[in-house]
Amino acid sequence: MSLAYAGELGDPDGTSLIAGDPSVHHDFGYGMASRESRVKAMWGVAITETRNGPSHLVGSALALDLALAPLALRRIDTDRIPEAPMLNLVQRDAFAASVAAMDLRALTDDARDRITAFVELGEQRLRAIDPAAADAVAREINMDGWRARALAWTVRHEPASIATLFTMTERLTLGGGEAAAFNAWGTYVGRTRGCLCTELPAPGWWRSWWGLSQAGLPASLVSDLPLRVAVVLHNLHVPAVLARPVLAAAAQDFVDSVNPTDGNDWLTLARAAQAIPSQRFEDYVAAAAADGPLIPDASER
Repeated sequence: MSLAYAGELGDPDGTSLIAGDPSVHHDFGYGMASRESRVKAMWGVAITETRNGPSHLVGSALALDLALAPLALRRIDTDRIPEAPMLNLVQRDAFAASVAAMDLRALTDDARDRITAFVELGEQRLRAIDPAAADAVAREINMDGWRARALAWTVRHEPASIATLFTMTERLTLGGGEAAAFNAWGTYVGRTRGCLCTELPAPGWWRSWWGLSQAGLPASLVSDLPLRVAVVLHNLHVPAVLARPVLAAAAQDFVDSVNPTDGNDWLTLARAAQAIPSQRFEDYVAAAAADGPLIPDASER
């Protein structure tokens, strides 16, 4: 159990070991009342339990990277105390799970470059959009009704704000890309697909699940942050394999600062991810190089 936990405890200099080895408190659910609930617990992804004493995990020892996903995030600013987060705990954990579930072997420089190219082509279409083309664009990405109406008004009255109505996935699609081709750069879809993996949801897919903010689904359906990481890494000429440590720092800042109006305010989540300054991403890359997963390439290696 100690070995199973060891790889998922995050920063070895962090606080996860202050109270000793957390694996000794792991509960497979033996104390649950019915056999059905015990079996479900011991083979399900573990969850944090605090009702019966100190915090500990209840469930399987499999997929501990997802059970301990918040430890995968990395705060690079330690000189200030962040304000109380506006996202609920389930949504914050869902954003963390997207970092933990990211498969480094599937993050290729080619995919990073193609994502950037498709997003740029989509943004070019948006800059050239006119009232006659607004309806066609809305239909192409299966845009919901209120945004389609807002798009028609914005094209006529505030064309400089058109891009704020579109997510990164929609821009990629408008540029000729297919979301399914870039699932490695998506979000954790355990609650929507039953898969311990990431997926880049196609435009409009969120409409099948919205309204379930208590299950953390907004975080699972908004992929702007990992796509933004892909674009920034391309622009900085940084290898795609560093996407995970960069996303770990970006996601921590994101969940600390994003301020949606309610649990279903998905557009604020998308806009906040797009609004992170490029200079801030340079800080994330620098943190990964300075005291993160990068090490000097010594001659004997």
